[in-house]
Amino acid sequence: MEDTLRAKLEDVGVDVAKGIQINLGNAKMFDKIFNKVIRDTSIIKLFELENSVDHEQIFDISHGLKGTLANAGLVELDALVTDICETTRAGKLDGVKENIVSMRESYNKIISCLDE
Repeated sequence: MEDTLRAKLEDVGVDVAKGIQINLGNAKMFDKIFNKVIRDTSIIKLFELENSVDHEQIFDISHGLKGTLANAGLVELDALVTDICETTRAGKLDGVKENIVSMRESYNKIISCLDE
């Protein structure tokens, strides 16, 4: 990952250093995982459930993303999806819509950096 892109991603909340550290200091492995995870269609599926009351479906998707996002340095997205996962695991939806909206905003900033 070039330094300019790394700086832009860090400005929008991607913890590149932590992502590399989690991947045993292997920057190439981090790049591969980051690029795969950020384009994971499960993220978009979760966004599509913003107004859903199906806490089980939201849980299934969020549980699949939890941890994976952190491995890609996407700590802000991971924190939000972890909260969504724990809330829906309890059969509740309190704050889920707001967290999905926040995730989408953060995700869009990251994608904008990648598309520049």
